[in-house]
Amino acid sequence: MKEPSLTLSIVETLPLIFSAVALAVSLTALYFNHFRKKTKALLVLNNRLFDANEYGTERELSYTISNLGNQDIFVKEINYFYGNSPLGPFHHDSAFLDYPSTCIEVPMIVKQGEIKSLMLKHKVSEKFFTKEIEKKYEYRIVFLEVFSADGKRYDFVHDITELAPSHVGLDHPIWKSVGLKRVKMRKSKIA
Repeated sequence: MKEPSLTLSIVETLPLIFSAVALAVSLTALYFNHFRKKTKALLVLNNRLFDANEYGTERELSYTISNLGNQDIFVKEINYFYGNSPLGPFHHDSAFLDYPSTCIEVPMIVKQGEIKSLMLKHKVSEKFFTKEIEKKYEYRIVFLEVFSADGKRYDFVHDITELAPSHVGLDHPIWKSVGLKRVKMRKSKIA
């Protein structure tokens, strides 16, 4: 009587290999589609307009937010800051001054795969800060605070320092999209 062989031939091994690869691909797809929550979004400056009326001159900055991730995001607030850094208040320890501005679209929820527009308006005919303060805080940034559906904090920081009243060409970096950045909370320096 012949003893059974424990080795498999190539013909018997190939279906097992294909089955294992198919299972691995299926599990990977399941993970990326249902369990991994990716937060990715872009902020784009679309247009800059000036509106002159009896109350003075306002600059209107038109933006779009594109949610490229697989979960909704909540835009909590938008601010126009004067600061010592183009990085924004969550990524730099210096002070930032909040220049009076309005945006009626915020707060807002941007669903996955959705694009929303918003308009930030601020006065340019009035001076809220002295020349000394404007020199000390040399950067002008548009700052948006954002939360993901899983509770993580992010921000958009768009440096608009070089956005002067004169025309800035479309090849200028100010017109490039700005990615959503994760905020890592720093430890307080208070003892």
